Amino acid sequence: MDNNIENSDISQDMQESYRETFVGEKYQKYYQSRFDQINNKNGFNVAAFFLGIFWLLYRKMYLYSFIFFALFILYCFIPTSSSVDRGIAIGITIGIGAGGNGIYKNFVDQKIKKIISLQPNNLEQELREQGGTDFYSPLGLLIVVIVLYWIGHNFA
Repeated sequence: MDNNIENSDISQDMQESYRETFVGEKYQKYYQSRFDQINNKNGFNVAAFFLGIFWLLYRKMYLYSFIFFALFILYCFIPTSSSVDRGIAIGITIGIGAGGNGIYKNFVDQKIKKIISLQPNNLEQELREQGGTDFYSPLGLLIVVIVLYWIGHNFA
């Protein structure tokens, strides 16, 4: 099954309109040009590079966030040297930065296709609600990380 809205019966103008509504205010400023480049090259998403899981949560990619977090937890139980740890961390951050725009475009297209297939009464409102950004999830994770760090350093 092809989840890319570019390969559907939706006109180019409607694709752009749906993406803009779903992504929100940063679409024209940032993502529109990045999405256009994805067929040629992915580009690099600096926010995804520096923020990682927090960027995934901010962009409402909760499944990707969960997978990323689960892999991180698994990785914590694998004994490695500090140089290997740094290498893996650098590789992951570069990977998220390099693939962030492509991952996000695929996510946006999948969600738009799913929303359209459900034929909601108010398509534009549904796109806005399911799209956009979520400030509170990354903030919540940051608070959890800070609390766990504090507990680990004060009670361990």
